[in-house]
Amino acid sequence: MEEERLREEVARLEREVASLRRKRDADRAGQRAATGSSSAQGDEAGQLATLSAPIKPIGVVRSPFPSRMGTPRQGMLAPATRGWIQLEGRLNPAEALDGIQQFSHVWIVFVFHQNTNASKAMLGDKGLKAKVRPPRLGGARVGLFSTRTPHRPNPIGLTIAKIERLERGVLHISGVDLVDGTPVLDIKPYLPRYDSLPHAAVPDWIDDEGATVREDAGKELHTGSIRSVHWTRESEEAVNRLLADGALRFYAAGEDDQLRQAIDEVLRLDPRSAFQRSLSAARGATDGHADTPAAMATFKVAFDSVEVEFAYPSHDVIRVLALRLRPPPASTENEEREIENEEDGNEGGEERQEEDERTQTTAVS
Repeated sequence: MEEERLREEVARLEREVASLRRKRDADRAGQRAATGSSSAQGDEAGQLATLSAPIKPIGVVRSPFPSRMGTPRQGMLAPATRGWIQLEGRLNPAEALDGIQQFSHVWIVFVFHQNTNASKAMLGDKGLKAKVRPPRLGGARVGLFSTRTPHRPNPIGLTIAKIERLERGVLHISGVDLVDGTPVLDIKPYLPRYDSLPHAAVPDWIDDEGATVREDAGKELHTGSIRSVHWTRESEEAVNRLLADGALRFYAAGEDDQLRQAIDEVLRLDPRSAFQRSLSAARGATDGHADTPAAMATFKVAFDSVEVEFAYPSHDVIRVLALRLRPPPASTENEEREIENEEDGNEGGEERQEEDERTQTTAVS
């Protein structure tokens, strides 16, 4: 009798437990239905916030541009410039690059490693601006994603270069718009059938060369206005002497014409900063005789192993005054501040990688 009563009690308890479980499961299902969408979104946001892509540089670019000042905004505007890509040994460069020499051009994915606000951008993107002022848009602002500004949430650039040759696992290129030592993330062959879009549309403020343009109250500051580069006899002799001494990394003895052409192309793009251009224009307007040698301001730009000194006898002519071995690289405080101001938006953040490109710089950044 007692045994039967215990069996009934156990059966009742089992039914009660089963009922409680069903109720619990129903409650959980209702909670998931009510909060599932927001929970999924929260999980996705959390995953994106903590996502760390396994990206590691595969090598570096070696170029004749030791600093951002003077680096072309687009490599195809300076086709005589040279450089090479040195891959890391872990990639077995000779094998990894096998076949690339059958293409004429390559895309280079790189890092804007000399961004002045890199440390700020690392701290929650607080150092980034949603809008920037391209160098020649007259101060107008546009969204950063409609430009080639190097200051991006992820400081990654894209540029194109011409393949010259593959030699012992080193890819030699021309039409370079990247600073020496630029980290390379990837190399991809250029495929005209897929990469060329002849009917692509661009805004009116982009000219045929891919650079931004503006009207500047009658002052001709557009880089395309420079028509010719004149060399003094002393500067021509310096080219021959420096090459004969083997002083340059990217140009050899007997390549006088090639070196001069590369320097001509760089100078035609006007390596002066926006501040220097404005100051020169103002000085010419006030002096009224800026074409005389005594009144000409001189400028310097580093190229390969030399320092090029030049001046503007008129707004559309450059005169190369001297070439000399450049001192150890050391930007002055004023120069660094000037570069930083331009990149942070005072005259735009795209003086070197503007609408090319690389588009590193263009450089497509």
